[in-house]
Amino acid sequence: MWEKDRIYADSKRKIHESFPKIIVNLAVAFIIWLLAILVFQPLGDFLGNPFIFGLIGMKAIISGVVIIALIIILLKILKNILMLTDGISDMVAVKFMKDDLNEEKLQHYRSGFRGLGYVLLAIIAYMFFLPLLAGIFAALAGIVLVLLIIWAIFVIIRVGNIFSEDIERKAAEITKKFEKTENKESEEE
Repeated sequence: MWEKDRIYADSKRKIHESFPKIIVNLAVAFIIWLLAILVFQPLGDFLGNPFIFGLIGMKAIISGVVIIALIIILLKILKNILMLTDGISDMVAVKFMKDDLNEEKLQHYRSGFRGLGYVLLAIIAYMFFLPLLAGIFAALAGIVLVLLIIWAIFVIIRVGNIFSEDIERKAAEITKKFEKTENKESEEE
């Protein structure tokens, strides 16, 4: 029991440490994104979107610079997302597995929740990058969306496979309890 208490306390610590950092970094990314979309790109358009060296428009350069800044911020967030998902997975594993908790199952839960965290972060990142990608090359945003969808489907299938054994086991336990209750009721009648 002591091991579970330690894991649970460690998971709470991970959540409390990582969540505020994620919120702050997302707020910074959002402010940069707002400035890019509402100020910098319109300024580039106001200038007539001049071509630099005759090759690339000002709007595309602005979008590229902002994309690089957002990638750096999102990479900082990724470390905290991993810590947050580990904390959540450990907490869920302790609550869900009760007496059957071991290191292998803990790693399964971490893998599953990390996969969900990656998908969530990728969707948020795509929404940040969408107007910027469209500012560089409109078809690029569509190509990235298709790749994101394919990748997300594979990750979600993998996460489903990770959790399926535990879900099936819990469903069997609930069914047995339900059958016992039903048998007791029929014997009383």
